[in-house]
Amino acid sequence: MKRPLKNLGSLLVSDAGSRVIGFLITAYLARVLAPSAFGVLNIGLAVLGHLAILGSPGMQIVETRNVAAKNSGLLERTGGVIALRFLFALLLFALTWIVTGMAISSSSVRDVVRLYAASLIPYALLLDWYFQGKEDFVRLGVSRVLTYVVFGTVVLLLVRSANDLALAPVAFLLGNLFAALFLGIAYVRNVGRPTLTWNPALWRAILRENVPVGLALFLAQIVSNFPPLVVGYFLEERDVGMYSASLKLVFLLLIIDRLFGALFIPVITRYFSGLAEEVPFLLTVTLKVLLILLIPVTLCGIALSRSAVMLVFGEGYLEAAPLLQIMMVFVLLTVLNTLFVSTLIGSGRERLYSRAMMVGTGVLAVAVVVLTALFNTVGAAVALLVGEISTLVLMIRGARGVAVLPSIRVLVRPIVACAAMALTLWLLRSADQMIACVIALLVYGAFIVASASLSKEEFQYLRERFV
Repeated sequence: MKRPLKNLGSLLVSDAGSRVIGFLITAYLARVLAPSAFGVLNIGLAVLGHLAILGSPGMQIVETRNVAAKNSGLLERTGGVIALRFLFALLLFALTWIVTGMAISSSSVRDVVRLYAASLIPYALLLDWYFQGKEDFVRLGVSRVLTYVVFGTVVLLLVRSANDLALAPVAFLLGNLFAALFLGIAYVRNVGRPTLTWNPALWRAILRENVPVGLALFLAQIVSNFPPLVVGYFLEERDVGMYSASLKLVFLLLIIDRLFGALFIPVITRYFSGLAEEVPFLLTVTLKVLLILLIPVTLCGIALSRSAVMLVFGEGYLEAAPLLQIMMVFVLLTVLNTLFVSTLIGSGRERLYSRAMMVGTGVLAVAVVVLTALFNTVGAAVALLVGEISTLVLMIRGARGVAVLPSIRVLVRPIVACAAMALTLWLLRSADQMIACVIALLVYGAFIVASASLSKEEFQYLRERFV
């Protein structure tokens, strides 16, 4: 196996493994804590998500690139990054402790936010960016899985009811500590002890490189971390639990998006470099395949949302089912968005990408506040679609400047098949939804085959490029 393919396999296996383990832990916590306490837990995670970006602004990406590009001066640079991140972690943890004491009246929310903020310390010491830059995806993968194995083990041993709520962030802290220790030992054995000194000049240089990317990352994570905070502000902790439960299921499905992005970005980058004239055909065939595969996933997800919520989280979370139905469209939009994001990045148009992200995220933030205030959790779910549609439109506009995009005619046949599948599901709405989905998939497949939505030549073309 070629090294890039081996690296990709290691990364995807570890990423999928850690996500699945994390999802199972989440499902367990949702069941034993009940919606209100689960909502408190997700408020703490949302705050930590914002703090983690502030504590390491852009370094996960920029320093990974620096490690990959340089062979000299890395020991001092690594020490500078660790020292700066550790300093930021201490300052943010102290600030969180002070602000939560003044701004949060609920003792349970205050304690959970503070305990989650303690994970900033192992985050600062975590050397995953170094090993990613060195393409040591085996150690990187082990560290990710180790985080969730330790986290899950402690949760299963200690968290049995809502009374044990505070132990969940403690378990999360322990998982991150073990991962940081594992990579730290590996670094010392292979490289040596990093030089940790007071070096403001080096820190300023690091920040100058990292902060612009950190801003873009801060905006990007608003999708997952900002809405729960808004829901918690306007509504109740129980509503945060319902919203977060549906979002966890969506994020599990978005493994599809990560896999597609990991495969497609290198391919389209090579095409822009040496086969630019074939980029339009590549985009056309890829868009057709994405639509053919994602339409049934979206429609079956909508039809089976109630069953999925019941299976994973239990009857107490049934109010999350309508939110999941709305968010299933977000899965489709996100993967389509990745197609055009990859086009911009592959052509070297990062500025267009960053500008579109900033505008789209701004639309999302405003929509979440306004729609949650007006329509509660349903409004928050719809806001995700508003933000993603805005970003998708901007990405398409940007991509038009670098490549000839697929014609609208590409969408006609998959949309007709989608309409047939949706009509079948509607007609069978009173039947068992699993059986209804099977029948609807057969109808959909028949329409796809009859309309020759994907020719043999196009299938062979994709097989040669991606497999």
